[in-house]
Amino acid sequence: MKTSKILFSVMLTFLLYSCSEDNIYITPEDTEGRVNVYIEGDITNEEAAAQLKAEVGTLTQNIYVQNTTNLTDLIINTVNDVSSLKITLNYNLKNITINGKDENFIRTLEIFYNYKIKNTTINKIKKINTFYYASNFSDPTPQYDPIVILSNDVQNIAEQLTVNTVYGVPMNLSFPKLKTIGMEINQNNIFALSGQFLSINLPLLEESISLDISYTDIETLSLPSLKKIKYNLQSVYSSVIKNINLPKLEYCNEFHIWDNAANYPNGSNPNINIPMLNYCKFFKLGLTNSDVSKINGYLHQFLTIQPSSGKILDFEGENQPTGQGLIDKQTLIDQGNTVIFF
Repeated sequence: MKTSKILFSVMLTFLLYSCSEDNIYITPEDTEGRVNVYIEGDITNEEAAAQLKAEVGTLTQNIYVQNTTNLTDLIINTVNDVSSLKITLNYNLKNITINGKDENFIRTLEIFYNYKIKNTTINKIKKINTFYYASNFSDPTPQYDPIVILSNDVQNIAEQLTVNTVYGVPMNLSFPKLKTIGMEINQNNIFALSGQFLSINLPLLEESISLDISYTDIETLSLPSLKKIKYNLQSVYSSVIKNINLPKLEYCNEFHIWDNAANYPNGSNPNINIPMLNYCKFFKLGLTNSDVSKINGYLHQFLTIQPSSGKILDFEGENQPTGQGLIDKQTLIDQGNTVIFF
């Protein structure tokens, strides 16, 4: 009997201690979080942090940060893979940090209409299906600080990478570990940049579905590891690019460089470095006023680029070839290719 009383007293003490305010034991169900998390309205940084900590868990699929007025700094710590993360229409938001866990996956990441945005940093996220960043208007001040997008760990953007900025608001874009863009099957896949860029840092990018840098204010584009562009590289209309360095590019189905006279009335005369190119079915160089030596060089290079016949080389508004260039032009035509100058 004495032993039973002692055991009962020990159990009662344990239960009372466990239920005290200072010792609340969280069951697994308590950590699962909400499926949909909404950060909205006049919420402060501290309130947003507390809400995210309380509501983001293993069940969380969608996180929406929208229509806030006081939020300036946002830190999101994901627990599992996320289906949709949308950060939109936040008037005073300046800094965004997204932290994954165990190299999480985000299906769709959208950041747009955040009027004072400056820095976006993404950590420990290995894969994103679609990353859409657009129309983020910075403060209307005479001197703009550059916008920075830094994604430290993303290796694969499976479907779309689109970054559109406003002219006059420069950007530094950096994905230091990104290897592939848009290479999973989807008819809407795209890699497109537009706006003013101080730098585009993609040192490990090897394959991309496309590369559209039209309307992009950057003079030099260098992608040192890029080997394949499945569909087309395009720089047209208002682009001011003067140097394209793709030293390892082997495959590009279509290659378009077409100047806008408003930017370079006398032509940009771009330097295009594609020494390893082995396949290109359509090559267009238009209104760039490229040196005759460059035109001759392209014609000679395409003698050995596949396919051997059926290629189209369009030099609209360019200087006519001379000397060996004329011979190479005729050789290409005799091989069954189309070469256009007008």
